[in-house]
Amino acid sequence: MKFHYPFYQSTRPSWLRALVYFSLCFGLMFSLMQCESNREPLSPEKGVRKSLADWRKRMLSDVVYELHFDIPENKSDSIDAALTLRFELKKNTQDLLLDFQAAPQQLRSITVNEQSTTPVLEAEHVRVPQSLLQKGSNEIKIEFIAGDLSLNRNDDFLYTLLVPDRARTLFPCFDQPNLKARFQLSLLIPSSWDALANGSLLKEEEQAAKKLLRFKETAPISTYLFAFTAGDYQRASIVQDGRSMSMLYRESDSLKVAQNQEEIFSLHTQALSWLEDYTDLAMPFEKFDFALIPGFQYGGMEHVGAIFYRESSLMLDENASENQRIGRASLIAHETAHMWFGDLVTMGWFDDVWLKEVFANFMAAKVVNPAFPDIDHDLNFLLRHHPAAYGEDRSDGTHPIQQQLSNLNEAGTLYGRIIYQKAPVVMRMLEEKIGEQALRDGLRKYLQEFAFANASWDDLIQILDESTTEDLAAWSTVWVKRAGMPTFRLERSIDEGAEHTTLRYQPAPSDSLFRSQQIRLAIFYADSVVEQSLQLDPSKIKENYLRFEGRPKAIASHASPASYGYFPLDAQSSKWFLQHISEVASPVHRGAIWLSLNEDFLRGQIEPAVYFQALAQEIGPEQNALLQNYILAQLENVYWRFLSAEQRAELGPPVEESLRNAR
Repeated sequence: MKFHYPFYQSTRPSWLRALVYFSLCFGLMFSLMQCESNREPLSPEKGVRKSLADWRKRMLSDVVYELHFDIPENKSDSIDAALTLRFELKKNTQDLLLDFQAAPQQLRSITVNEQSTTPVLEAEHVRVPQSLLQKGSNEIKIEFIAGDLSLNRNDDFLYTLLVPDRARTLFPCFDQPNLKARFQLSLLIPSSWDALANGSLLKEEEQAAKKLLRFKETAPISTYLFAFTAGDYQRASIVQDGRSMSMLYRESDSLKVAQNQEEIFSLHTQALSWLEDYTDLAMPFEKFDFALIPGFQYGGMEHVGAIFYRESSLMLDENASENQRIGRASLIAHETAHMWFGDLVTMGWFDDVWLKEVFANFMAAKVVNPAFPDIDHDLNFLLRHHPAAYGEDRSDGTHPIQQQLSNLNEAGTLYGRIIYQKAPVVMRMLEEKIGEQALRDGLRKYLQEFAFANASWDDLIQILDESTTEDLAAWSTVWVKRAGMPTFRLERSIDEGAEHTTLRYQPAPSDSLFRSQQIRLAIFYADSVVEQSLQLDPSKIKENYLRFEGRPKAIASHASPASYGYFPLDAQSSKWFLQHISEVASPVHRGAIWLSLNEDFLRGQIEPAVYFQALAQEIGPEQNALLQNYILAQLENVYWRFLSAEQRAELGPPVEESLRNAR
């Protein structure tokens, strides 16, 4: 159908026709935008879809949850609960949806602005009628039975675990990270129990065989960070360097507690002090306590004022290995770093969940160094991150660090080795790219600008871009927003006349995306080792080469924890390393060489029996505990997954005998 508009008549000047046309188009577009902002995006559906979350973020502010839970001693009894929800509503244009994944009978009553209404629960949402709402201040009171799905109940203790979208399984709420709220909590618990929550304990009242605990209102936090635990706990408290903190625990071995308690508190104190110095911000919340919980699902969870740990991760045996002690220190530093990175400044949506995790891992590696001065921290970083990241990134199931997420009920799929292992390497790469001082200054500005609010990775990149000539947005696109690991084709040539060796890097035919990065090479001569750096630049393909004197015995292209990708060894280097890796003095170089050999092996460049024998011959000479563990793990993997039965029968017994003699 062809439309004719009167302002197109030739009697009107062309400039006037254009002006009228654009005015009408702009007005129509503005009206449509206004309608869209006021309209409920979709009818209720399970989970928390992003369109609904975006609408609520535009319309709601100043959210306060006043929650009460009546905790029975018998874990099979239901938990009576009450919510008073206060918020500001920008416009009252339609019904409001609260998230609550529960059965209809769990909703007992609802009052909206002092008017009772029939509770309506549909598709995991409580529908609040528009007719009962008002522009400005609103108050909703709901009596309900708390959900058990994320309220982990045991015979004599319980605890919440609400990440990523499980707050809605416990109580009605706006379960999205970018609607931060203040929480006021009260708990009625058995009189013999203790409890820990986000806020400090304000008041305790005895009520028959129970006691009522009222906790201080929190600073604005996301719903997934709301937490409490209650049960038959023991409590230890200290004041150290002017800082008070408490620990709840259930470990009954008093000797084991005595052996660990001081170190646990000390590691937290060290982490807090380091992070306050690095960020130039005091610990941003009013208290810092933690609970050690048997069987906790994760190593730890960074709830504001109430970090939860798996008890066995912190209460170590007397003969705990150095790796276990490093693991404990790293876990504590990781969860402590979240107070700034994740809790103070939170991602707006869980597609950026990696952002808080990369900061926590990145900071943890920095925090742990002073506590373990005898450890080779570069080697530790290399072995903790690269093997796991490569294992994911070389597979068909790999994905970008930053992923798309349309509904929060799918957020659990975002966690994995790319977030926890690759992202810290990329962050370290970023630090080397712009410098430690520039990164620290940028992070300080980021924390100050978005304190108690939400921010994205792009917000940080924009801040960092202001103080560097590097194109960080382009760098971020290929490293953060696209999947896969770079793979290179290596060309080694020798200039016979001048005794020069040239090493040229080209993207492998299978790698369609050449990622810019700076690599560090280790060049092994008969009597020396030389390190050289090379900037690989996709815009200068012909310049991605290194020329150096002489004919080295071997060359390792992957000699830095900040390098990432598949750098194949040339045939000469591979052969020499397989036979002489114990002659390499640097543990970091040995670790990087093992990674390169393993990648070559997995890509069919080294026969399984040859690789197995190389591993077997080096387990004896290797004295570094981190590398010993890596080699042993590789031995086991190759033996069971890649050797034939005949090869295992032939090659296995000598290795077993060698390992027995090494004890």
